[in-house]
Amino acid sequence: MDLEPEFRSFLGKLGLVAVRAGMAEKAITVFLGLRALDPERVGPAIGLAQAYMADDRLAEAIVLLEQAADRDEHARLYLGVAYRLNREEARARDLWQALVDAGGETAEAAGAFLLVEEPVPSLRGVDNVS
Repeated sequence: MDLEPEFRSFLGKLGLVAVRAGMAEKAITVFLGLRALDPERVGPAIGLAQAYMADDRLAEAIVLLEQAADRDEHARLYLGVAYRLNREEARARDLWQALVDAGGETAEAAGAFLLVEEPVPSLRGVDNVS
């Protein structure tokens, strides 16, 4: 089954709403479906990782994000979040500093994460799942 890009984007946003509303299991279902449609797309993997993080399934989130990190800087940004949640602060900070140094799309968000000590800052407003 092939979905129009606009509908995929809608589903991705719906999954993020579910994460933010505390419905991690529903979000996981959405993102697993999006991944099944196109396993090479990084956005659904990032969304699924966010849902796993919200459901305290950090190991699964880290595996997903590590697999995507070499292909996408947004995956590296969220991998830093997963590391911080997993109490791997040095790894998180190293990742974020590398993003700042690279000066790409996520440099500003990574810099903000570097300025904030635990607890992990909110992920609201930082999404790339379409």
